[in-house]
Amino acid sequence: MWKDFFYFTRSERRGIMVLIALIVIVITVGFLFSEYQKKKEIADTAFSQKEYDDFPVSLHEKKPKPISRSLKEQKEIVLTPFDPNTTDSVTFLRMGLSSRLVNNIFRYRAKGGVCCIWIKRS
Repeated sequence: MWKDFFYFTRSERRGIMVLIALIVIVITVGFLFSEYQKKKEIADTAFSQKEYDDFPVSLHEKKPKPISRSLKEQKEIVLTPFDPNTTDSVTFLRMGLSSRLVNNIFRYRAKGGVCCIWIKRS
């Protein structure tokens, strides 16, 4: 009776041996990986402690001020109501728009573009 339950063919025995080998490999890799993680944690802890100790010193270091973007000469801008469909380039330039933007507006108009925000709706 016992022989019926525990008798395996040659291919079944090979399969069992492969499974046992795979289990041993997985357990070994898991053990080695956990040891590697412990060593890495110790190194990370030492580095973190050094950063923590150096932080108060870095607060008192003089840092260079960022370069200000406001060094460019600012044009005086006059706010006036206008219709972008009929306004000329001089008015746009007086309002502070760049010449490139004014050219884009005129090209838009030349291709049939209309700014419909200013058109009254009935």
